[in-house]
Amino acid sequence: MKLLLFTILIISCGHNKSHDSYRFPEIEKKASLYCELSRQDYQQKRYVVEECDGAGFTSLYSLGCRENNVDLSVFQNESGEMVRNPNKDCYPSRSKAGFSKDHVLMRLVAAVGQGDKVWPAKFLDYAKSQGGFFCDAIDNTTKVSRCFLSPFLIEYLSKAKGDYSLLAEPHSDDAWFEKEGFEAYPVYNGIKAIDAFKENTTSLSLIHI
Repeated sequence: MKLLLFTILIISCGHNKSHDSYRFPEIEKKASLYCELSRQDYQQKRYVVEECDGAGFTSLYSLGCRENNVDLSVFQNESGEMVRNPNKDCYPSRSKAGFSKDHVLMRLVAAVGQGDKVWPAKFLDYAKSQGGFFCDAIDNTTKVSRCFLSPFLIEYLSKAKGDYSLLAEPHSDDAWFEKEGFEAYPVYNGIKAIDAFKENTTSLSLIHI
């Protein structure tokens, strides 16, 4: 189902192109049928694919099945914090972290696809207020790996909300964090600052997302 959802998303991204050579009628027909058949299930659950991955994949679904009027606000609290499922009960019983960087990226794709500058700004402000962490986790290692906003995400969240000042000149990781107001936090300089966690983690590569 995840593969089908990505296929639908790719097809939907081509709808704004003027060249018919990029159209895939048979796949578009299947995508349209999928959106039609999945509508009732989505309306009942308010998420697609797996519940605790709901925020990310439902974000992509909102682009692939625009006619289903997907409501992504159910995955965000008033403070700007993101949650995995509409019932907000995945963490900590069914997930090691309240959210994750891959789902931030999927939600960002939806915001860009919809021309939404409000969500990136609200989410970035929330992460900034939390010293660079946008979710909680079962331990420090998991929290740094899954919940710490990386320079990559700061760059593209900033761009999505309409702030292009970060893109004007070559930058270092430190520059991203200083520009966005993270310099007060001990781990503001990103990758280098997690060295203290190396002895206790096997998933440090996730920090680059």
